[in-house]
Amino acid sequence: MKIWILKITLLLAAGIVYVMGQYYRGPWFENFSVNACRYGVDAQGMFCNSPFVDTGLALIAAGQIFAIAGLILLFANKEGLRKWLWMSAAYLPLGALIVLNIPTESHAWAISLTPSREHATWLLGYPYILLTLGIVLWGWWRGQERSTT
Repeated sequence: MKIWILKITLLLAAGIVYVMGQYYRGPWFENFSVNACRYGVDAQGMFCNSPFVDTGLALIAAGQIFAIAGLILLFANKEGLRKWLWMSAAYLPLGALIVLNIPTESHAWAISLTPSREHATWLLGYPYILLTLGIVLWGWWRGQERSTT
């Protein structure tokens, strides 16, 4: 029972990260008294001009990546989940440091060299999903191997 609670908690955490990203992006929470929008005006009218758009989009991507990993982890056994937790304890802080150190203002010489925070999150998220899938499959295979011997 304890392993299912952890798996459901991971999916809930993915949802919370996604909603936090939507908050920082702005438009979902325009009608609340506390929101991240700083309204701007252009030829088409008023729009939400959140100063945290890059952070919001990165959190939205992270929430989607965690949700995919959480769905994969629904099939993990106890050993696979334990190994995934160790991998995540090393991978996630390192990935967060990389994403947070990407400059948000554009420099003329670095426009094509630095990805946005959202793209960096996806670039780090693809290997994370593949590692998650590999760990779950490896744990399943090891469990099958032990049950036949």
